[in-house]
Amino acid sequence: MDILFTIITFLFLVGIVITIHEIGHFLMAIWCRIKVLEFSIGFGPKLFAKKIKINGDEILFAFRALPLGGFIKPLEQSAMSPKEWESLPAEDKKRAFSSSPRWKKALVVFGGPFSNFVLAFIIYILAYAFIGKTGVPATIGEILPGSVFEKSGLKIGDTITKINDKSVYFSTDAHEYLVNHAINGNKVIISTSKNTQHE
Repeated sequence: MDILFTIITFLFLVGIVITIHEIGHFLMAIWCRIKVLEFSIGFGPKLFAKKIKINGDEILFAFRALPLGGFIKPLEQSAMSPKEWESLPAEDKKRAFSSSPRWKKALVVFGGPFSNFVLAFIIYILAYAFIGKTGVPATIGEILPGSVFEKSGLKIGDTITKINDKSVYFSTDAHEYLVNHAINGNKVIISTSKNTQHE
């Protein structure tokens, strides 16, 4: 059951990432005025489809049976028969992906990975905001005999909360502060969770 849940979750997340990727392509194509015929979420047979007008173009939006990403279908000469292509208005031919300038094609291609970058950035910000930074508490696990830490009165099990009035949350913070002060030869005042200070 756990394996099935893991597989379903993985496919769902992959589907979201690919769909966001395709949305990036789609939005960039619309911005570049390249004619888009269809935006689809998923692959295979259509479960639901509706045509929506955007900038004067009727675009088919569809949900398909296999929810593994999606695709956009721009107007493309190579995907049409010569007769179908010839029957198109001249304005539509100019707006086909194959007829577009290279810079527009490049932007449409770039839109996909850029949207994934934006998604990753948003997830990072939300994770940091709601979960925060995590790490190992700055609890003293060992004190070398005769060291400055032993002479200062620090005890094994003490948790460092501040170094020179700068808050310490994790062991990596304490290590960074102590190394920097040691290199510079600065005096260090360490505060612990027992409300004691040690120099």
